Amino acid sequence: MHEYEIRILNSDGSVALICEEIQLHDNAAIRSASRMALGRPFEVWRGIECIRSARDVGTAVDKPPEHRAPS
Repeated sequence: MHEYEIRILNSDGSVALICEEIQLHDNAAIRSASRMALGRPFEVWRGIECIRSARDVGTAVDKPPEHRAPS
């Protein structure tokens, strides 16, 4: 079990909410944070290491989906 800090962010990148959780592994912490964030950007920290940053995953506005035009 590991301790994680979850930071839910505002649209300007400022922190709206900080929660601490104990989870089995990184993926469980990221899934929990995603459910808690309700679509808002979030970060997950394990100690001093950021294991998931809001900058790691682009939104539809930041990064368009990769669709190729039919040939």
